[in-house]
Amino acid sequence: MRKDFPVHSIAVYHGDCNKILREQILPQLPYESKKRAIAFIDPFGMQFDWQTMEALAAVRTVESVLNFPVMAINRGVLRKNPKMISEIAKNRLDHFWGTTDWMVDLYEEEQTLFGPEKVKKQLSGKEFGRVFKKRPEEIFPRCFNPILMANSKNALLYCLIFAGHNATGKKIAQDSIPPGILRRIFFRYPQNAEFIIRKVLNRPDFNLQRDFDCLMDEFKPSLKGKRIYPQMLPMSDRMVKALRPEMNQTPEPEGKIGRNAPAPAGAGRNIRNAAGNEEGGEIPSLEKGG
Repeated sequence: MRKDFPVHSIAVYHGDCNKILREQILPQLPYESKKRAIAFIDPFGMQFDWQTMEALAAVRTVESVLNFPVMAINRGVLRKNPKMISEIAKNRLDHFWGTTDWMVDLYEEEQTLFGPEKVKKQLSGKEFGRVFKKRPEEIFPRCFNPILMANSKNALLYCLIFAGHNATGKKIAQDSIPPGILRRIFFRYPQNAEFIIRKVLNRPDFNLQRDFDCLMDEFKPSLKGKRIYPQMLPMSDRMVKALRPEMNQTPEPEGKIGRNAPAPAGAGRNIRNAAGNEEGGEIPSLEKGG
């Protein structure tokens, strides 16, 4: 990226994003500096800590876009009966949610033959995202409703949630998304690209194949005429497997070679005949009375 965009100052940090954001990046963005930034938080699972979200809110210079991992929480933590949730999973969600109140938000009491018992609420993906949105609303004055992100089989993976301090920032986020975030979303959820632009950018007639280049020219004129896909975001192995499954099909296993390989039909008879010929006669029969 530095080679492709030499006029920009690009820094890459390796390590835990929670620690790097709180200790290295946010101290460079005090409110008095008049610097402004946007943080696109895309956790793998629930590795993002609520303390980091509080630190982002405290500096008042950063607008945040969080990919809220609905599927990771549903599959990795939540169970129909909360008693079946392991302590490790509870602690992980406590750190992500920033409180133990998620148990109240996601479970309800239900009357059974054995009395009242807590069971998991039946929430849609958007309802789930709205439940969590109450948390950033406590520390950010501006948030918008979650945008659903699904895979090619229409299974919900994430909810995209914006949180910031500026009313103009919220309006911009509702009317547009920065090009870098748009490109990353397109790579990860290509089947949702047209839906996102039609809904978020309020362009109901948008056609991805026809209008994408014009959209990029409008958002980032400096990229006009450039092939931005391979330059801006090389695809990981996981993205390649998701977008190009035909490239990852395992070939049919070839026949085994070696002592454990299955013998072809009739091989035993041929071997016996060959052995009999070498000795000058047929192999004697092993049947009884032979």
